[in-house]
Amino acid sequence: MPGTYDVVVIGAGPGGYVAAIRAAQLGLKVACVEKAELGGICLNWGCIPTKALLYSAHLRQEIAHSEVHGFQVGDITVNAGDTRRVPLELWKAILCVGLLVVLVEWWIYNRRVHI
Repeated sequence: MPGTYDVVVIGAGPGGYVAAIRAAQLGLKVACVEKAELGGICLNWGCIPTKALLYSAHLRQEIAHSEVHGFQVGDITVNAGDTRRVPLELWKAILCVGLLVVLVEWWIYNRRVHI
């Protein structure tokens, strides 16, 4: 939106959207510039999705080394291309990210921050 703003925040990641919302709460006219999705890299690709993938990798390693607990396991393969077999934890993370992005959007629009 063209116009004059009191504050322009660059980036709508965890620091950016919080700063934009707080500035708007203080009565300032705020614009927030983001080249990708609201929530930034941390929310959309980094923190939550990465933790879900790391959990799957950790689980694979635990199974591979389960002989220390008396289990015998054959070869372990991972089929990441088959979405029907995506681990439940990863689906939970995907849903969580979607919900958090919607909440960030709601907070920003509710505070009348221009994106």
